[in-house]
Amino acid sequence: MNSLKTNAKNRVKVIKTVLFICTGNYYRSRLAEILFNHYAIQSGIQWRAESRGLSVQKDLKSISHHALKYLNTLRIIPAISELRDPLALSVDDLDSYDLIVLLNGGEHLVIMETRFSWMVKALQKEGKIRLWHVHDLEVKVHPFLKWIGAARDRVGQPEESAVEHIDFGARALVQELEMLPKQTEEA
Repeated sequence: MNSLKTNAKNRVKVIKTVLFICTGNYYRSRLAEILFNHYAIQSGIQWRAESRGLSVQKDLKSISHHALKYLNTLRIIPAISELRDPLALSVDDLDSYDLIVLLNGGEHLVIMETRFSWMVKALQKEGKIRLWHVHDLEVKVHPFLKWIGAARDRVGQPEESAVEHIDFGARALVQELEMLPKQTEEA
């Protein structure tokens, strides 16, 4: 989803985009989007981020308090537009971004391949998909629920580890993109 902006010298700047994807677009991908945009603006790169979810729950509103708590510790205030409700991934999204980051590569790639197989293969071939390895937060399951078979263990990541992992990934991605040649065209 390249967008064009004109600067004071009538040059057109091409803004490239990255799409962060997680399960619900409520916590991990939203935090990555906000952190990436913050660091991208600080560095001056012509990239911006958005985010989507693979399985958005309609009852979730705005953004996770875990993400907001971490942003608060960094003194980053999200824009009003970044406090929107979670958005579901569509096939159109896949073709609209220059780079796609799956926050939990092992889990999310399988879902993506199931839903959008031919498209995912093409994007992988073009080198447009990146896999991070940030698990969802740990969930405490009551032993009784496990005992009766109503719940099972799943891999979870402590909150402190997850937010730091996302922060590190966003910073590293911005640093990597800073090394790419700038794309400016004369108007």
